[in-house]
Amino acid sequence: YIKENRSRLRRQRNWNRKLNREIKITLMKIKREAKLAVTALAAVFILIWGINFLKGSSLFESKSTFYSTYDSVEGLKVSSGVMYRGYQVGQVISIQFTGERFDKVLVKFSVNKGLELPVNSLAMIQSADLMGSKVINLVPGNSPVFAVSGDTLRSQVEQGLMEQVSQQMLPLKQKAERLMGSLDS
Repeated sequence: YIKENRSRLRRQRNWNRKLNREIKITLMKIKREAKLAVTALAAVFILIWGINFLKGSSLFESKSTFYSTYDSVEGLKVSSGVMYRGYQVGQVISIQFTGERFDKVLVKFSVNKGLELPVNSLAMIQSADLMGSKVINLVPGNSPVFAVSGDTLRSQVEQGLMEQVSQQMLPLKQKAERLMGSLDS
């Protein structure tokens, strides 16, 4: 009887050891799969965050959207900055043609949610630097009523550097032409 119990105990121990090994292997597989799933989810999140970061937008920051209509956008691009008193507060979201004959350009831009703009504010396209890149400069109006997200603001395009120089040089050019004309006679 004792020999039988010993052999039965040995068989049970061997079976328990075998079962423990199988459980450990299964748990290791589950742990490996869980690690892989967590890594894959983290990679997808980092990818989405990285794409939005490169586009210049934030996943967690709320924005107000405004519109403005121009005859010409003078080189303004999607993701160009939106400035308010010299500080960048948003960016251009989209640019598209509008009007019956597509003679106007509708610019959609976003600004930080906390910024309150008077209804009669001006969205002016200006040169950002000497290289010719453009930004929208928000010039606040004096209205006591504030614009809400989705409103269309007044628009204006500032003259570029070349136009300003040409305008200032025009009187000098005319004087030189008159001088040359008087020398010929």
